[in-house]
Amino acid sequence: MDAWRPGADPADTRKARGGAESCFCRGGKKGAMYKNIHVETISQSPNWPKGSSAVCAVMLLRHLGMQIQVDEFIDNFLPQSKIRYRDGILYGPDPDLKFAGSPYDPKSFGCYPGAMVRALNECFAQKGMLYRAEDATGIRTTELLREGIDNDIPVLYWVTEDLQLPRLELSWTIKETDRKVNWYANTMCALLTGYGDETLVFAMPGPTAGVEEVNRKLAVKRHAELGKRTVLVRRI
Repeated sequence: MDAWRPGADPADTRKARGGAESCFCRGGKKGAMYKNIHVETISQSPNWPKGSSAVCAVMLLRHLGMQIQVDEFIDNFLPQSKIRYRDGILYGPDPDLKFAGSPYDPKSFGCYPGAMVRALNECFAQKGMLYRAEDATGIRTTELLREGIDNDIPVLYWVTEDLQLPRLELSWTIKETDRKVNWYANTMCALLTGYGDETLVFAMPGPTAGVEEVNRKLAVKRHAELGKRTVLVRRI
């Protein structure tokens, strides 16, 4: 993916409510509009090899003004559960309830919006911040941009690494419900921070953390292939 390089002459730059800068600018073809929320990027390497969702959550929390470390968020707020064999059957948690494994363990997996919503809301409550996280799975990306980015709040957005096709890694059974979970090896959470007419902008938590602008149609397609999993945060 190419790094995001907006036009050289931003039309308007202002402070976002959370304390970071938000930039509106015009560039490229006539009338093209870009917006990007500037956040502090954090690399998940080497400490949190499976912690893309936790790292993105902390980038979001810091943008909102919270002083918090990734380890604190993982250890104090993120629900986690191991995956293990019992009687020849691989059992694991519902990823919408708990992180499958540990963000510290490279052999672990990850979680979905429900688990992250629980962690974020417990964090907001304990820290006394007037925000509420919501599971926005299934909501169209255009609505997420309007409800989140246009209000200067980044969005947790599940895609695949390098926007490649989802690659099935393994399946496990949720013991409580007997439901099967298919986990894709290249699943990751990115922090959606901006958009152009035909692009989306992400703060990426990968080994070379940074800001990347990608083709919107492809990102939305990969997002849909993973179930349109998303977390939206609102002020209350």
